[in-house]
Amino acid sequence: MTTTNAKKAIAEVGKERVKELIEMFDLDTIDSVIKSDNLDLLDSLANEHDSDEIAAFISCFSAADLGNFEEARAGQYGNDEDFAQDMAEQLGSIDKNVQWPYTCIDWEYAAKELMYDYCSDNGYYFRNF
Repeated sequence: MTTTNAKKAIAEVGKERVKELIEMFDLDTIDSVIKSDNLDLLDSLANEHDSDEIAAFISCFSAADLGNFEEARAGQYGNDEDFAQDMAEQLGSIDKNVQWPYTCIDWEYAAKELMYDYCSDNGYYFRNF
């Protein structure tokens, strides 16, 4: 982080909070957030959400896109197939009373199709915007 960016960060959220944010996120992430003028937003999000989820969002998109974090977040899942199945259930696309052979869904293929509209990093899923 440059001296200029460090001074800007301290002016925006205070020295102690900058130290906390640096412990939560790597310096490159903090630097990119400062350059995109989203440090206050990062500070606010870090109070409400897991830092790993925020870092995953920045990895999928960019620090400049942090304003879309709330709208884009879709949850944390073990894999794309679990995500696709949960989405199908949330949308009511799967009847809970259905039996074989209707339960033989190729979740790998369904996930592949769904992931055209989503991004994931470290198990966190986000809708593309």
